[in-house]
Amino acid sequence: MNLESIRNNTVRTILRFSVPSIIAMVLNSFITPVDGFFIGNYVGKEGIAAVNLGLPILYIYLAIGIMVGVGGISIAGMALGAQDRKKCNEVFNQTVISTITVSVIISLLVATLFKPIMGVMDMDTQVADCFRQYYSIMIMA
Repeated sequence: MNLESIRNNTVRTILRFSVPSIIAMVLNSFITPVDGFFIGNYVGKEGIAAVNLGLPILYIYLAIGIMVGVGGISIAGMALGAQDRKKCNEVFNQTVISTITVSVIISLLVATLFKPIMGVMDMDTQVADCFRQYYSIMIMA
């Protein structure tokens, strides 16, 4: 895609890049009510409590992923705009590798500190069992 075609088709270009992001955000926003419905109906209030207590752990993954992703895509976009495809590819590869590496490190750290995290939250045994079952899977994913 060259710069002239972007200038001529501004609305089309904006829609082309924004519609997939909007769809992803809408689908992502369905996670909470769907989790709430199924966990609330089939596990109970302890399951809902366990999921909500662990959300900060997932938000750490999300925050780091967004930081690395937005930073990487900004640098890659500047390189692509300067017609430096080699640098763009290198930055993209570094971004993917950095994200995977940081995710693995955080997962190992959280897995190591899993019991102390539950101790700090002072959960009762039923909530702790649900928390352990749910987030042991989520951390690996």
